[in-house]
This record gives sequence, C-alpha cells and structure tokens, in this order.
Amino acid sequence: MARVYKRRDFIRDISLGSVSLGIIPSVSFKRFSEIDTKVLISNNFFTIAYDKKSDRINIYRNNGTILFNQITTRVNLASGRRSVSGQEYDNSFEIRNVSEKTDTGRQLIINSRDKKKHTDIYVTYTLFDNLNCLEISAGCKNVSGGGLLLKV
Repeated sequence: MARVYKRRDFIRDISLGSVSLGIIPSVSFKRFSEIDTKVLISNNFFTIAYDKKSDRINIYRNNGTILFNQITTRVNLASGRRSVSGQEYDNSFEIRNVSEKTDTGRQLIINSRDKKKHTDIYVTYTLFDNLNCLEISAGCKNVSGGGLLLKV
C-alpha cells in the first residue's frame, strides 16, 4: 500500500526496499563480446563494463564467464517503476580509488539524474585488489521538492 512520506522519512526508509537491481540471466562470453561495451573497472577477479546500447552494466569473471548481465537499477514509485536504463535519467560515471581496512581497490559510482526532477539514483560498485568479492550498493534521493509515494 502506498503512503505519503515526509522527506526525512523518505531518506531513512528508501534503503528498505524501494530501490532494486534488475538482473537478466547470464549469456555466453561470445554474446557479451558482441555487445558495444566499455570496461569501467576491473581487478584480478572481475570486470565491470558498461553496455552503451542498453545503458546497463555487465559484470563478468576474468575467466570469461558472465556473472551478471544487463544490470539496471529501478525505483518503485506509486506512479510506476522507473529505470535508470530508460530515457528518464541522465547517467554519469565517477571512478575513484578506495582504501578499506581489508584491502584497497577501485570504486565505480553511477549517478543518475532524473530528467523529471523526481528521484535521483546512485549505484556504487566496489572491486578490491586482492579479494574475490564484489560490493554493490544503491540508493535514491527525492529531488522533487515535495512528497513522493513509494511502492514497497
């Protein structure tokens, strides 16, 4: 059931379920190599690439197998589901070095600005140099200046 959120509640509760990652099942490495992609970050275990045609992310293991294919991020509003891979968002990429207690690595941050000025979305992908793991986090921000109805 939809409910009216105040801005503070929206920011606090948004991580509880209104942002989702859509993932399409894996395809072969041959199919992946045919897609018009750009490698954004990689380590000894994984490579994260951007598919220019679909505006989605692909993650594959460095042994040639696809881990996740055609990842997108969505926010579920009462007015409908909005995807950053559609025409509704302008996406920008930022890559930076990270240093944690366990290891160092690289982080990809995708900022998606809503053309209709409702919700901006961000997703971070972190690859550590010596760890066989991948960290993904996502969130969104109400930029409408008013209330938004979330569908959780």
